[in-house]
Amino acid sequence: MRRERGPIVQKVSQTDPEYRSAIEEARLRGGQAEHTFGENVLLAQGNSRLEMVSKSRQKFYDLIRDPAILLAIAEEIKTDQALYHELAVLFRTMDYDFDSVMLRLYSRFKKVPDKLYIRILQCHGAVMEKRKEHYHALKERWEGTIKSRFFVLMQKYGVTYRGHVFDDRINQLVFSFFDPLLARMRGAHAHYRRDIDAIENAIFEKNERGERILDHEILHALSGQTIVRRVRRENPYQKSPHEPTSTFGVQRVGLHLFPHLVSRFFWMNEGVTERLARELGGHQEFYYAYQQDMVKALCTKGRIEIPFELFVKAYFERYDTRKPYGKRIRAWDRLRKAINGAYDEGFLIRLDNFITREKDKILLDEQKKRRKEITTKDKIEAEKEVLQTALRLMDTDWRLIKEQ
Repeated sequence: MRRERGPIVQKVSQTDPEYRSAIEEARLRGGQAEHTFGENVLLAQGNSRLEMVSKSRQKFYDLIRDPAILLAIAEEIKTDQALYHELAVLFRTMDYDFDSVMLRLYSRFKKVPDKLYIRILQCHGAVMEKRKEHYHALKERWEGTIKSRFFVLMQKYGVTYRGHVFDDRINQLVFSFFDPLLARMRGAHAHYRRDIDAIENAIFEKNERGERILDHEILHALSGQTIVRRVRRENPYQKSPHEPTSTFGVQRVGLHLFPHLVSRFFWMNEGVTERLARELGGHQEFYYAYQQDMVKALCTKGRIEIPFELFVKAYFERYDTRKPYGKRIRAWDRLRKAINGAYDEGFLIRLDNFITREKDKILLDEQKKRRKEITTKDKIEAEKEVLQTALRLMDTDWRLIKEQ
């Protein structure tokens, strides 16, 4: 008789108490994350600070290669007149000219002593603190309108979303605002982190951009999720008796699936999210244009048209553990059947495989040419290029999108 060794896998509700407890523990473990560039340097002491200053300086220098970041940092420094004058004297600029100070901050950065660099970090931290206060005020104003706007959107697409469920989700979420310099290093100005059920948002000066990003990310957080609990089987030879017996993972957020650690339909999820965000806030500026075009093509280029409403209902569907198997994600099943009917059986998987495969090819070629690590920006540009190709094929004949 074969002994079962793998974990027991169970799907649980988003409100499962053990799952919510695991989220709180994950937040505590991640509580030491840096939210302002250089704050770890400022908190360090002695030899530890000296080592961190050296690493921080290199990161800072890499960041100010971007003219927009260099300008922003120079404007921050100008708010501290004593620091600005010391740098101007160090750089020997005539009449403390702003453009000269800014340009020499980059060209002569290696000559800036550590003490002045630390004061630059302190100045930056002070500016970020003021912006955080501003953003918390922005968030409070945003919270005053989001519920009414959200339910107008739900009514438009015939989605049943309970008021108490919305309130619970807003209360469960953590909103975290962090430094745009860190955002540039991470390759994302905002994202919904499913591992700690939190929205992380870089703090920009323009209110409209902040509200638009909050609208986009809150839709990710309010979209339906499938939560999986993996229960470790008893092992008499276990060496770590204090290891938790259960772990949790998010298998689906909206239309983005994560089966067996593989990402599925990211482009579709972002396309639907951004279209809904534009409708939610009436925003003129928008992102994920090709992802939106791809969803539109999927709706219109098959044998029959697929209503966008089916995508929206599947997007917000919460996995219902109270219902029998086969009826727990009915909206997703209806969307899958509609796509199979408009195209061929399994076409959505074929399309997703095509996008993933071609994107990986572009990134591999890029890595061979540059012999450098692939960045988040590289991945974004590769996906744009592949989606353009896929859109041309869909426009000609969807059957041209092949598995290999």
